[in-house]
Amino acid sequence: MGAELWVTTIFKILFLLAGGYLALWQIIPMLEDFLSGFIKNEKSLDGLMSILIIFVSIFILSTFSKILIETGSKALSFLSVINPSLEFLFNLINPLKWVLLAGIVVLGLKNFKL
Repeated sequence: MGAELWVTTIFKILFLLAGGYLALWQIIPMLEDFLSGFIKNEKSLDGLMSILIIFVSIFILSTFSKILIETGSKALSFLSVINPSLEFLFNLINPLKWVLLAGIVVLGLKNFKL
């Protein structure tokens, strides 16, 4: 049972890293290219992409921590110390996503020409 747990944990981490790679280096740059047609202000677009990268990084770290804590290993129990800070940062995403959405809409409408 112990080996099975570690093998599934390794696969979870590998798929998490693959998904994180796709999000950070493939999807977000495509999203930046798409939004650059609507948001002409380069600083605003760079700030938005930085916030999205931070959100994805927090999600990856939080999920990584949860996967390792699920193993129940005493050697990895130190991860429970950083879990509250990761949960706090992860909980900040909910209110900030509405602010980001409003910002995208305002910037899009500001730069929208009929």
